[in-house]
Amino acid sequence: MRPEYLFLLLVLPAVLVAGCTGDTTPPVIPENWSADVTVEGEGAAVTLGMVTAGDERFRVTFPDGTLITDDGRRLWTSDPVAGEISVILSEYRGTVLDERTWLIWNVFRARKVLEGAYEKGNLTYKGMETEDGRTVRVVEIAGNESLGEAPTRFRDPVYRIRASADSETGVLAGATFYGRDGRELARFTFRDMVADPEVPPGTFSFVPPHGTEVRLARTFAVTPMVFVDRTKIPEEVPVPSYLPPGYAFREGYLLPGMYAVLTFTNSAGDILTLVARPADLPDPDHPRGTPEEVTAGNFSGRLYRGDGPDVLAWTDGETSFKLTGVAGEDEMVRVAASVEALS
Repeated sequence: MRPEYLFLLLVLPAVLVAGCTGDTTPPVIPENWSADVTVEGEGAAVTLGMVTAGDERFRVTFPDGTLITDDGRRLWTSDPVAGEISVILSEYRGTVLDERTWLIWNVFRARKVLEGAYEKGNLTYKGMETEDGRTVRVVEIAGNESLGEAPTRFRDPVYRIRASADSETGVLAGATFYGRDGRELARFTFRDMVADPEVPPGTFSFVPPHGTEVRLARTFAVTPMVFVDRTKIPEEVPVPSYLPPGYAFREGYLLPGMYAVLTFTNSAGDILTLVARPADLPDPDHPRGTPEEVTAGNFSGRLYRGDGPDVLAWTDGETSFKLTGVAGEDEMVRVAASVEALS
């Protein structure tokens, strides 16, 4: 046999084996990263400029200039097109009624599904490809059972994932999720991914321009805790140590971190209502009219008078309070002065 043929017989099997058993290392998904992420699915494609931290803080910009950012305490949305700014506690961000936030959650869910699929499915090396002008290493994850729920609104089961990694850094470049029938459910492309980017202080914070109106973000209905026994009032709820003669506790509500409401009543059916909420959150039911400044010792507040019950409003800087009732100015000020802050 000619030597060159013998060489081909020896080398060709090795090449074929190498092509089938290449690097199946899963693409690296950094804890902290920045990238331009294109989300494709449900007939639409949107590119987000994202900076994220492993502790769930993030900053995302949209093509129209909308900014959504979360510093771990507050989720802010600034929409220059609609001219609106809204805020909600970070712990309730998953309840926000805004499709743009769903896109962000889907990016985070894509990561979780991928990480779970690495453990559930079989990884197969598919080769080196050119993707979006860059060389990537492609692996496929598949399994006999579902690998998880698709990072879309409909949460279809995923049975196959095509994931690509930058050939030089090994960092995730893209991920496409497929259903049982091979239908593409969602595609995520990560461009200019940077692991552990330098993040200046305040990157995830937002300060509304002075004089702008801020509203509470619209959310799904969230059911508060209800208590009708004064001994069952949670410790974090501010309770007045003084009540006008004849008044007693009737019921209370608590949505942790958002608001606390206590109602008191007397035998005549008069109601005294105390509402406490974080001072940096907008009040969806702000008193109307021109208030009178009232003081008593170290206490100072604003009294709103109208055709109905009076409203006494005050703040300690961290918590805003409203006391509504017909007990009279002196009694209401005395009740207000006996209230401690919302912890």
